[in-house]
Amino acid sequence: MEKTFRVCPRCGSNSIEEIFGSIMGQKYKCKDCSYEGPLIIEANKELVEEIKENYKKRKEG
Repeated sequence: MEKTFRVCPRCGSNSIEEIFGSIMGQKYKCKDCSYEGPLIIEANKELVEEIKENYKKRKEG
């Protein structure tokens, strides 16, 4: 079975924390890009790298 990682959907960082007490359910916050929302991505190493590369391109563009 391939190893997967829980990462931020915006920047691909695994520096995410769960925020409890949200009215709509679980919420997450990324410590690297300040994303806040109900979604995180469970991805393999290749997908994590793709998310990080896309984020880098968006920041530069």
